[in-house]
Amino acid sequence: MDKYLKDDYYDEEAYRLRFYLEEHAKIAHMGEIVVSSAEKPIIGTTALDTCIGIVFYDRKNKKGIVGHAYDSGKIKMMHDMIELLDKDNHQVIEYAIVSGYRNVERKNFTGEIELLDYLEKHCPKNIELKPFQSLNIQVCSNVLAYEFAFEVSKGENVGNYLFYEGRNSRNKYR
Repeated sequence: MDKYLKDDYYDEEAYRLRFYLEEHAKIAHMGEIVVSSAEKPIIGTTALDTCIGIVFYDRKNKKGIVGHAYDSGKIKMMHDMIELLDKDNHQVIEYAIVSGYRNVERKNFTGEIELLDYLEKHCPKNIELKPFQSLNIQVCSNVLAYEFAFEVSKGENVGNYLFYEGRNSRNKYR
């Protein structure tokens, strides 16, 4: 009996943490761009199926931008996200381009390649680009799609907690 009480307590605490994180998060939905702020330092996206997630992260200044691009709007979204970057001062931007679950399943990375090419050609000269290595992409618990979220002050993954759906939900990683 004690085992079940402990598991219930864990679930309750996990849900409390999830709701707390939701209050401090901006999650990009299809066709949206979100920018972190002091009030909302957690950014990410969910339900990446045939879409592509785009991340820009300025670790030094603790700022991030996430876009959730559908295939036909991916170049415009990349352009709009580049426009949000500071064009005057030197900065290091960590980036990630995340293909959706179906794209990976079909081994279709053309959208990712197009976006990388566009980024390299159109990124302002004051910006040094580096791959964002610590982005933890996971499979949504209720559908076969990717999701991720991170906290910009430390660049740490919070997706496991923010998207928590109970102990028995799917917990696969890419």
